[in-house]
Amino acid sequence: MKKTILSTTLVLSIFAGGTFADLYLVQKTHTDAYSIAGTTVPEKNDQSITWSSSDKIAVNSDKDTSTILRLDKKAMYIIYKKNKKYSEINLDELQKTIDAAKTEVSNAGTAAGVPDMAAMMKFSAIVTPTGETKSINKWNSTKYQVVTVMPMTMASTDLWASTDIKIDYSNYVKLKNFAAAAMPGFGDMMKEYQKINGFPVLSETTTKVMGNEIKSTEELVEVTEKAAPAGIYDIPAGFKKIDHK
Repeated sequence: MKKTILSTTLVLSIFAGGTFADLYLVQKTHTDAYSIAGTTVPEKNDQSITWSSSDKIAVNSDKDTSTILRLDKKAMYIIYKKNKKYSEINLDELQKTIDAAKTEVSNAGTAAGVPDMAAMMKFSAIVTPTGETKSINKWNSTKYQVVTVMPMTMASTDLWASTDIKIDYSNYVKLKNFAAAAMPGFGDMMKEYQKINGFPVLSETTTKVMGNEIKSTEELVEVTEKAAPAGIYDIPAGFKKIDHK
C-alpha cells in the first residue's frame, strides 16, 4: 500500500486569488509499450477525471479504485468500490514516515561509508522556456523544455502551457508530488517549476529508468468551473475502514 501512496497521481488545482466554483478537469494519458528487467509492458491509454476545490480533491471517482485528498482534515482516502471499503492515510503521519525514511537513508549511507547517499536521493529540475507558441485544442500555448532528475530516473519533457487556464501550476506540482516533499532538493525543484507560466495542456515525456526508455503523453481535454456533485469529496456511506499498512 505504501507503493500505492507514493505512485498515485494527485491533481489538486489552486486558484490564484478570488473565489471560484469547484473545478472539473479531464486529462488523458498514453504510455508506449516498453521492456524493463526482462518484462514487456504493453502500451496503455487512460483517462483521469478530477474534481477539486481549494482544499479537497477527488480523483477517478468514476473508477473502481479512487482517491480523495482532504487537506482540511489532513487525510487521504483510498476508496475500493467493489469491496465497499476504504483506507485512510494521515498526512502528518505520512510526513513523519517520509522524514524517518530520509534519516534512515542518510544513516545507512554513513554506516556503509557512502556519506553522499542522501545526495543520490536528491530531486532536481531544469526548466527552459523556448518562446515557441501554438494553439493546442482551444488554448494558446507556449513550449517549455523540462528535465527532471529523481533517484535512478531522469525525465525529459516537452511541455506546452497556457495562461488561458487560470490555475497556479507551481502549487499544482507541489501538491501532485506532496509525498516527495521531504526529499532533498524538492524545494529547489519547485522554484524551478515557477518558470512555467500557465497550466500544462500537453506534455510529451521520455523517462529513462535503469537504461530503459519510457515514452508517455498527458493531454488536457477539458477544464470547467462548476458545482461538484454532492458527496464527491466524502467517503461513501456504508463503506468499512481497513488498515492500509
